[in-house]
Amino acid sequence: MEDYGILIVRATTASGAYPVPGVSVSISGASDVGGDTRISVLTDVNGATQPVLLPAPPRALSLSPESTEEVYSRYDIEIFKEGYYRKKLFDVTMFSGITSVLPVNMIPSTPYNTEQNAPRGSESNVITENPDLN
Repeated sequence: MEDYGILIVRATTASGAYPVPGVSVSISGASDVGGDTRISVLTDVNGATQPVLLPAPPRALSLSPESTEEVYSRYDIEIFKEGYYRKKLFDVTMFSGITSVLPVNMIPSTPYNTEQNAPRGSESNVITENPDLN
């Protein structure tokens, strides 16, 4: 039996000062549990997605020290809106019964953002990160 974790993505700009509505969020499974998952949602006027149920291993697995199975599921998340750098987040972990809020700082992409002054970790308007939701 599969259990579920809940993910909410909150997109803002100016270091969290302003919400970014209409951001496209694509979630795909990256582990055995939830590996077939493919979900796309948009952020609302407050910059947040609706809560998304994502398959996760049963919570009971984490209670046994002898367990050799992963006690979490992993997901890759791509965040995009025209006029902002695209972000790709890999191996975002989800635990059964836990609601995780993933804050994403959207960085505007302008004609003045050249290769020399683009955000660190970006290449061709894509920023890759590995968030720590804990």
